[in-house]
Amino acid sequence: MKIKKYDQDYVDYLRDESRLHGEADYVCFAENSDDIAAAIDFCRKEGIHLTIQGSRTGITGGCVPDGGLILNLEKMNKVLGLRQDADGNYFVRCQPGVKLIDLRKALSEMKEFLGKRKWFFPPDPTETTASIGGMAACNASGARSFRYGATRNWISDLRVIPQIQACDEIETNSRLDKDLKNAAGYYMRSDRRDFDLLIGSEGTLGVITELELKLLPEPLNYLSVMQFFKDENAAVDFCEQLRSKDILPDAVEYFDKAALDLLRKNRQLWPDLPELKDNWQQAVYYEYSGDDEEVLEEAAFKASDMAQEFGSCENDCWIVDNKADIEKMKLFRHAVPEAINMKLDVLKLLFPDIAKISTDLAVPDGFLKEMLSYYRQAKEDGWDVIVFGHIGNNHLHTNIIPHNYDQFLVAYELAKEWAKTAVESGGTISGEHGIGKSKTELLTIMYTKAELDKMKKIKQQFDPNGIFNPANIFSAD
Repeated sequence: MKIKKYDQDYVDYLRDESRLHGEADYVCFAENSDDIAAAIDFCRKEGIHLTIQGSRTGITGGCVPDGGLILNLEKMNKVLGLRQDADGNYFVRCQPGVKLIDLRKALSEMKEFLGKRKWFFPPDPTETTASIGGMAACNASGARSFRYGATRNWISDLRVIPQIQACDEIETNSRLDKDLKNAAGYYMRSDRRDFDLLIGSEGTLGVITELELKLLPEPLNYLSVMQFFKDENAAVDFCEQLRSKDILPDAVEYFDKAALDLLRKNRQLWPDLPELKDNWQQAVYYEYSGDDEEVLEEAAFKASDMAQEFGSCENDCWIVDNKADIEKMKLFRHAVPEAINMKLDVLKLLFPDIAKISTDLAVPDGFLKEMLSYYRQAKEDGWDVIVFGHIGNNHLHTNIIPHNYDQFLVAYELAKEWAKTAVESGGTISGEHGIGKSKTELLTIMYTKAELDKMKKIKQQFDPNGIFNPANIFSAD
């Protein structure tokens, strides 16, 4: 490994999907643990920061460098092997730079070890080029977290430099419901394993060098439904009822009218996206999987009938049962945020300093409609608001697109008010994307000074020199 002086050949490594842009003095591409250790020693001797990068798909600026050395792990991309325990469960070991899409491909090619039945890694973030190390660093989740939970649930072991240390700090976020999606701050519950502090720590405590992931037998059948509604309350009522049934979907996703309108406007960019009728005001996507095809069909058709009772558009739904068509339906998940970013990029030509205001709020059961009422009020007040996301987990992404810099400043304050409301309800400021560098101020809304001081004490214990991603989670101040 060579530590190189930064030059313009590495300009892409100054940014991620957050649209933030940083700066760096040095760059290195680690190929093994020795390279990582050498990079850490270099930073300690030089007294500079170390920014850890995977695939740079994050949207909160977590791997945007703040000076110092960029330590990129994309070359540590090997799947290292399988393990089977006494109960017949399989585990796969890999390096942190392995991309999710490549892990899936590798598992599909391991028939000689896994047998005829395919096995899979359940977490399903929208971006399949995300690195496994990055997914662990921010405890990524995605659509299928409704059934399978976040990445943490599927990590059975990991290695890190420096080595994991014992930490006896009292619980910090124990007041949050255990079922609430949360990616804000360190995991401090009493049920934590030694390495749980590292999962979701956003690279602030050390560098993940290797992971072991738990696998599941892949279901033999999938069945997905896209249901359309004319009324938002009806769509939300349907979703709440859907998640109380005996057979739970893998995913329950929501798209509001503004999201559908944006797709209608940009349909030429996604020719595989089916045509959207004008009377479709909201969409709910739900997906089932299992071995018994008849059971899945019965669950899906019962759900579709129930949707019509709640007021869905009559006979207007798509039901597909093969992977190719399911992937086309999942274009919704990919296309909406892409279309939002394209709309913003046009506005940034006129107002370079603006950015979209995007929330990652999750709330407990019973508070979803209240949160939606605030978003709808903003729409009525004239804001350009687009809502979509993981409604099965009460976790919606609300995007405000400012049309000038004054709107940007006001919209930021509005989003802070929404965050306060979510926290007061028992929710979180980040359900899946973490804090990074763009949401550090919101952390002070969610935690008291005493709680933040406990987290900082952990940071000091693991990283006494303060070199690991120092501007992540905690503000640079």
